[in-house]
Amino acid sequence: MVWEESIRMKNNNFASTELEKINEELKELKELEEIEEIGHLSNANPFSFTQHHVSSSQYIEIQSLPKKGNNKVTIALISLPRLKIKLKKYQTVESNKLRNVDNAIDRELVSYTKKQSNELLSAFKQSIKYAITKYHANILCINELGLPLNVSSKKNRVWQIAIDYAKQMAEDNTCLIFAGSAHDHATYLNTAHMFYPGCDKYGVSYHKQVSAHHEHELISVSPKRKSIHTIAFGLKIGFLTCLDIADYSAVTPLVKLDHKLDILLVPTYTTFVDTLIKAAHIICQAICGYVGFINYNFKNSDNLPSRLFRFGRVSSQRAYKSYEHPNSLFCIKIHQINTNDLRKLKTRHAGNINDKIKWLFGFPQLKKV
Repeated sequence: MVWEESIRMKNNNFASTELEKINEELKELKELEEIEEIGHLSNANPFSFTQHHVSSSQYIEIQSLPKKGNNKVTIALISLPRLKIKLKKYQTVESNKLRNVDNAIDRELVSYTKKQSNELLSAFKQSIKYAITKYHANILCINELGLPLNVSSKKNRVWQIAIDYAKQMAEDNTCLIFAGSAHDHATYLNTAHMFYPGCDKYGVSYHKQVSAHHEHELISVSPKRKSIHTIAFGLKIGFLTCLDIADYSAVTPLVKLDHKLDILLVPTYTTFVDTLIKAAHIICQAICGYVGFINYNFKNSDNLPSRLFRFGRVSSQRAYKSYEHPNSLFCIKIHQINTNDLRKLKTRHAGNINDKIKWLFGFPQLKKV
């Protein structure tokens, strides 16, 4: 009976579909009950259980940078010069084809002259070389917008030269390089790159999640917002760009990682540092570790181009070795971390987390780290 078999199959398919719907609804109810229960027991911030729907963190496995035998990791915070920036305006679609879009389609990206691009490329290459040859840096991080930009001339492809150089230096010297970021005029994104031995041609790219419109930065943001984290030389490292650190949904996936970060690196390009500093104090307490800001080189200023926050406090100048290029082309701050000592400190501090921070990020208690 063909028609009976057909009816039976339809009934089975219907039953299967309905069962899937019921299971999905039960799963959602269970998640809500768990969130309610956890929130009730720990008096935790309810938003801490929903941020994963907004932003996530991607783990990048690096097998070529194992833990060092002496447990000492040298970190170089590299500040390149501030250039006189011009902003180039774009519209993502033709405005006459849309209604009621206000300024949502406007973009403003950094634009350099050929001379500026060449100057930044020179500083980029010299600073990386100096940090590696002079200080034997294992991890290097360059400030936001420190990756040179191409200009209109077809012969001036400084971005590709910088990318190739950073990748080769990471390969030749067995180190990890966070090579700043640049405004991509093709995608309207603020894109950064990470290089390590054996990585792909363009390394690992990632995008700024928050547009700093108060600084006249009008960039696009990827709909799949994510940060990255990795383990290199025995250090657990996270990465955000500038204002991302002040965005709860961008920060929380890194703070709540099971393995707990040792250091969060944050390249910036701003004079408005107060908000970022407040966020850094909170985050370095939550992760029981470091937050590192890498800003551009402030010439003739009392401001620090780069600084480290450690367990809720800013590190003193005695914690660094510093080098300032004679022409203020770049500034390098060197800090060394002993991974064994850090692990002991993290475990000790994990038992003393402020209750407000526990509430904020939704962990009633921290495990041994």
